[in-house]
Amino acid sequence: MNPRPSLFRAHLWPLIGGVLMGIADTIPGVSGGTVAMVLGIYDRLVTAISRCDITLAGLVVRGRWREASGRIELGFLLSLGLGISGGILALASVMKDLLEDYPSAVNAVFFGLVAGSCLVVTRSIGSWSRLRVVLMVVAILASFVLVGMSSDMAEPVGGRLALFLSG
Repeated sequence: MNPRPSLFRAHLWPLIGGVLMGIADTIPGVSGGTVAMVLGIYDRLVTAISRCDITLAGLVVRGRWREASGRIELGFLLSLGLGISGGILALASVMKDLLEDYPSAVNAVFFGLVAGSCLVVTRSIGSWSRLRVVLMVVAILASFVLVGMSSDMAEPVGGRLALFLSG
């Protein structure tokens, strides 16, 4: 059996996933990380990023490029990064117009993405305790209340820059 992954798994799937993550990053309330989780590439991405450490720096300093590249799965990260960039560039320019011209349809898509990602996350929870159920219900109710608030109800404390920087 061939231990090397197929071209699709090695480069095309991360590229497609990256495009979807980039698109998600242009949508208010939807995270590219959540899309990565739904697509099953989140763990691989976090592992690759976590390997950017002193060991990697040592490999680079010693000129061991192939080993350094393999350590962080550079091909995967480049394919994913290219896809994310493409997704952001493709949708960012039209997102404002879509939100203004088709608010109901766009909000329905947003809701579907969030609901689908919630299902994936709830399936990943090993065991449900009463506390987890209560916290989930509280989070759902808080989200419902916050989504129902008009965007012009109040200026965020510290201004919009502070809101942006807070994540």
